[in-house]
Amino acid sequence: MPECRNLNLTETTSPASAIRLIVDLRKLGFGDDAFWRLHHFRLKGEREPLQRFIDYCEKVTAFQPGGTNSLVCKRLRFVLDEYRARNFPQGDLRALATLAEEAFVKIPSIS
Repeated sequence: MPECRNLNLTETTSPASAIRLIVDLRKLGFGDDAFWRLHHFRLKGEREPLQRFIDYCEKVTAFQPGGTNSLVCKRLRFVLDEYRARNFPQGDLRALATLAEEAFVKIPSIS
């Protein structure tokens, strides 16, 4: 599996960075079906909607370094980078879901 691009601490702890990644991913077709696959709530059997995460990002000033939302940010970056690197066509929802699954495995949640 490819390596995830290293993100600096500011990028992984910034809710604004997460929103920018989501904006770019949405242009490719990224939505709820892919997002829940990379979000830590899946460990509780929940399918977190993308908009709820965006709403949360708009309310907080920073994510805890190394915390669960910081990991979500890393996973978003992984999906975006890999989607581009593998030259998937815009709107390939299956590829986005698969990459979100890969991201969750590659960048595991903390216990």
